[in-house]
Amino acid sequence: MEQKSSTLRTLGLVVKTTNYKETDLIVDIFSEERGIVTALAKGARKSKKRFFGGIEILDYGIFNLSKGQKNDLFFLDSLDKDHTSLIQIRNNLSSLKLSYIICEFLEKFFKTDGIKHIEIFSICIKFLKKCSTTANTNSTKLDPQLLDQILAVIGLIILEISKALGIDLCSLLDYEIKKNVGLENPDLKIFLEWYSQMSLKKEALQLKPRNFLIKALIYGINSLEQEMDVFIKSKSELFSFLEE
Repeated sequence: MEQKSSTLRTLGLVVKTTNYKETDLIVDIFSEERGIVTALAKGARKSKKRFFGGIEILDYGIFNLSKGQKNDLFFLDSLDKDHTSLIQIRNNLSSLKLSYIICEFLEKFFKTDGIKHIEIFSICIKFLKKCSTTANTNSTKLDPQLLDQILAVIGLIILEISKALGIDLCSLLDYEIKKNVGLENPDLKIFLEWYSQMSLKKEALQLKPRNFLIKALIYGINSLEQEMDVFIKSKSELFSFLEE
């Protein structure tokens, strides 16, 4: 058995799981400390006692990991789940789909950079908690505020990655902001944060500068997919939500 040489304890969110061998799971965790961390959860599919009911996408809590001496592989030793924050998401199909979309964006775009993104982690968890609190077991309808918020969240994710890769998305978006919203010398990040906050207020539903944001995000997603050689399967589902 390989000896462990270092440990990591971090707040995180499961964004992807992959079956490995007969009983193990490979778990992709969007962590507060290191961005995406991939870890092997040995025996996770055989015994659910060790991880308190198994490991699923959207599991959120404190992850205890250790790294082997011979390679960079992390092992997931234990998970202290937060059983209250995101549990209601699974009661509403639309909220669950939006949450899975966020998970795919995080897993694809942050998979290889290995650095922490504390602000992105924070806004994504806030959005997922909003999905959980607005989910209603008696309703199949989606809270319209979530559509505005997911635009802002994905916009900030795209902005973060595009800056790291040196892709200039700001010129297009700044032009669209000036033309459609009337802001002079806009800061894209401030605008997206404003858009997210305004979506929580009733009057924001009358503003709806949504069309140009959708157009800008399509451009941003396509640019990043090409640059990073990835494919976001859920993007068509995301935009079908926004066009309803």
